Amino acid sequence: EFDELPVNEIEIAFALNSSVTHVNINEIMVLAKEVENPEPVTAFESYSYTEPQIGEVMSYADSVNVGTVGGFNTTWGFGDLANDDGSDEAYIENTAPGDQEAYFKGAEGRYFYLEAEMTITEDKPYLMRNDTQEMYPKFGLTLSSPTGSTFFYIDSAYNGGFSNQAVGYTQRTADNSDYDWTNTEQLIRVPGLTYTGGNYAKLAVAKVDSTYYFFVNDALVATARNLRGLNGENVVGGFRVFNMGVRVQKYSAISGQEAVQSKIAALGVTD
Repeated sequence: EFDELPVNEIEIAFALNSSVTHVNINEIMVLAKEVENPEPVTAFESYSYTEPQIGEVMSYADSVNVGTVGGFNTTWGFGDLANDDGSDEAYIENTAPGDQEAYFKGAEGRYFYLEAEMTITEDKPYLMRNDTQEMYPKFGLTLSSPTGSTFFYIDSAYNGGFSNQAVGYTQRTADNSDYDWTNTEQLIRVPGLTYTGGNYAKLAVAKVDSTYYFFVNDALVATARNLRGLNGENVVGGFRVFNMGVRVQKYSAISGQEAVQSKIAALGVTD
């Protein structure tokens, strides 16, 4: 309906405190970009709207292996999860800018192992909110709880292409307000790492109580203990991406102490 407006979805979110029980929105107005000599609107689609009941809960996509886990929701960039069908060919794909997350069922608790293969599907990152090019796009696995999060990612970078051969992980700040890149980021070189042109890189993370093991293509690359906010049972695992198109396939989760320890032993973990 709007000339040159490159928007196909608008999401509005409110964080309510204890003194505000509900919010009622009477009108939402969207203004298009002003341009010289705009082309006339030649067609209109029918539009209808039914005001929901106050207090109605927003719905999130939920499917066979991906969806809402431990109170964490898969975000809108992954669409309706129609291809998460439980088959060997199942996949999920992010097609939206910003910080997008998808959570995997079974990857939660004190002991779990999560693995997934992933590849970039676009030639360049998406634009950021200020319409500048994202130069530091990242994608990988996320560990989340109500009090903390750690992001284990492929540090793809961008300099006319994606060729950086490195992974890293970083924790959230103590107040869980943002990622603490300056004080907690750890980078690891992975020679030969590829994740473009249909090539997939495999990331995995194992949670064994308060110890975490990070794997790239089935090789252990880092071990961390007592990550901020991630020592309890209310930890869930998922996928996170910053500003880029990514497809994720062959994802699976293992839970339970014996099963997880058996899996990481097969990958060479001895402690």
